[in-house]
Formats: sequence, C-alpha cells, structure tokens
Amino acid sequence: MKLSKYLLLGLILLGANLVWAGKPIQNIEDEVVPPKFDGSARTLEDVRTAIAEGCKGKGWRPVMDGETKITCSILVRGKHYAEVSIPFSVSNYSILYSNSRVLDYDAERQRIHKKYNGWVLNLNASIQRQFAL
Repeated sequence: MKLSKYLLLGLILLGANLVWAGKPIQNIEDEVVPPKFDGSARTLEDVRTAIAEGCKGKGWRPVMDGETKITCSILVRGKHYAEVSIPFSVSNYSILYSNSRVLDYDAERQRIHKKYNGWVLNLNASIQRQFAL
C-alpha cells in the first residue's frame, strides 16, 4: 500500500514537471526571402531593412551585428526577456534562439516557456509582411 502511494506521488510529480518544462524551442531556419513584385531579387539592404522593420513592428529591438546578422531582443511585461540572432542573405534568413531571462530556458533539453515560440512566429510573420510592402 505504501509503495503504491509513493509510486502515485512520483507519477504526479513527473507529470507536473513535464507540464512546467516548457516547449521545445522552434527556430526558424532558411526562411525564403521572396523576390520583389517585379520578380527581381532583393538586395542585401532590402533584406536588412525588411527584417529590422519587421522586428520593430512587433516590439523587438534590432541591433546590427555585422553585415549579414541582426541581434533582436524583446522585453515583455518588464521581466520576460528573449533574444534571437537573425542571420540573413539575399535569398533566406533564420531566426535562432540566442538568450533569455525569466523564460525557464532548459539548455540541456532545449525547452523554453510556451509563449516564446509564439513571439518568434509573430516576429517571422511581421518580417514577411515587410517583404509584401
């Protein structure tokens, strides 16, 4: 009887840990940069500008980190901080997890607070909207 109580308690704690453990980090890799409306390729400056404006449009703060990379950060509700690296070229870009605070990041399991992935998906949609302008 005692063994089954401990087993049940262990299963409950394990289940609670899995619920609180967050979600796997979803990086966006090799997202295609669409051509201009006339079918011509975009310049590196076009891509850089679209990414920076897309970041600003969702409250992220872009900072140039070399010629083909932007580091972008956001602070939500004054305490949840996330930072991503956005390497880019004239043909594609990626949004990669870089750093965070108060988002329960687990480096070993590559898991993070469930809201993080939504923020990154919204950031990507904002960047894509800039290409449509």
